[in-house]
Amino acid sequence: MEASNGPAPNHPQSVTLRAETPALDPSCTLLRWWCQDVNRAVLHALNYRKLYQPVLVSLGLPGATAWVLSVFALRDGWTPDRLAEGTNQQRYQTVIAQRILDVGYTIWPTDVTGADGDPYRTNPVHYDICVADHTLEVPTALSNRDGSTENARKAARASLAAHFEPVLALWSNPLEL
Repeated sequence: MEASNGPAPNHPQSVTLRAETPALDPSCTLLRWWCQDVNRAVLHALNYRKLYQPVLVSLGLPGATAWVLSVFALRDGWTPDRLAEGTNQQRYQTVIAQRILDVGYTIWPTDVTGADGDPYRTNPVHYDICVADHTLEVPTALSNRDGSTENARKAARASLAAHFEPVLALWSNPLEL
């Protein structure tokens, strides 16, 4: 069976840490979609955080929370156009991995399996940047929406956005395919 093309409509079902040899070359260019959209980055991390439990267990952090930004390495014939195949992505940003590492972020090699049970075709170049300490918990206003006001939820999203904004500031201006 052919590997899945990516995020929609085949939403992620699981994420695992990939044993990678050699490790990501720090001079490699990374790509991210959804240019300069901190709200989308926070929402994605919030919605998919539970899928990262196998990654955290592999890292010796069971029960922790993963706050990540998914990215792709432009290497081994993987170009922006090739990564975009089968998606609606038109705009992207890039950064050299070393810039991310230099300010203290960790980059995890991860494999994603879709809801159909097939691995994403982009797994060989898929990575996640850990943007917040694993001890950062989901704000109560976002974990229990029944008892939270819109203002409380907005403040909670803003508190999470503060962890994503510094890493998002490192990326290039948006580029078009």
